[in-house]
Amino acid sequence: MKNINKVLVMLITIASLILLFVFKNFTIDRVLLSIFIFPVLIIPYLIDKYTNFKISYGYRTAYIAFIFLSYFLGSILYLYKNILLYDKFIHMLSGIFTSILALIILKNDKHTKLSIFNKILYVISFSMLVASLWEFFEYSIDFIFKLDTQKVLISGVNDTMQDMLVALVGSIIFIIVKYKEIKKV
Repeated sequence: MKNINKVLVMLITIASLILLFVFKNFTIDRVLLSIFIFPVLIIPYLIDKYTNFKISYGYRTAYIAFIFLSYFLGSILYLYKNILLYDKFIHMLSGIFTSILALIILKNDKHTKLSIFNKILYVISFSMLVASLWEFFEYSIDFIFKLDTQKVLISGVNDTMQDMLVALVGSIIFIIVKYKEIKKV
């Protein structure tokens, strides 16, 4: 990480921990948000360090800014609850960022030749996969800690989330069973 990113990561982490104590809001979701902000912030650094996949300084900075907007301002400072459509704005930004990441992956893959249609389909599918996995994560945290931050119990989306999760499990089972066949394609 370049120095400015290191400073930003530390400032956001420290601020989230300080605000936890200033607000004296020790609910399980606030404590978890404050604890896990640092590991979430250093994900691009870890990917860069421990894989062959290199993430540019600009993308890492954009990622830190996104985490600041979504995690810190949205969740810790309650902008999701206090600003109309803030959640939709952040989800739109996540779609843009994950699409950029999908494009980076395509650019780094020199072996696969895809038509423009398949490239566009890949970018959209990758973005939707990341969004779905994030929603599954939020749903799981709500389920484990008996929260309802997603309002699935109020809205009746509980069954839909469970249906999507078991569809994912079915897909994973298929991949395990048909791995050799998929590898040949």
